[in-house]
Amino acid sequence: MVISAERAKILEMVERGQVSAEEGARLLGALEREGETRVNASEQSARWLHIRVSDLDTGRPKVNVNVPFELVKVGLQIGSRFAPDIGDLDMDEFVAELQSGVPGSLIEVEDEEGGEQVEIYLD
Repeated sequence: MVISAERAKILEMVERGQVSAEEGARLLGALEREGETRVNASEQSARWLHIRVSDLDTGRPKVNVNVPFELVKVGLQIGSRFAPDIGDLDMDEFVAELQSGVPGSLIEVEDEEGGEQVEIYLD
């Protein structure tokens, strides 16, 4: 089961000291809520953050990452503690805007020099 693998990864990160026990508990809680969302899929649609990097010339994918939105929220909350100088950006407000927003493209960037296209979107 995917959740078990994700859970093991979080526990491994705590063991290695990559995240604190408190941060690990938050991640596990978010993972548990995501599991509940999957079980109640008829009531709520699952939300994912997708990151795609493609070669501009061939259109072939180079990177394809899918992250449960619940983990993105926890990551933003944790990250906001380490980057307090983001300016006037209120992370809670930012997450609320993402949650209430219509699924779709968030960012599309073409790096012509590097020959890559980056797309980040929610569904």
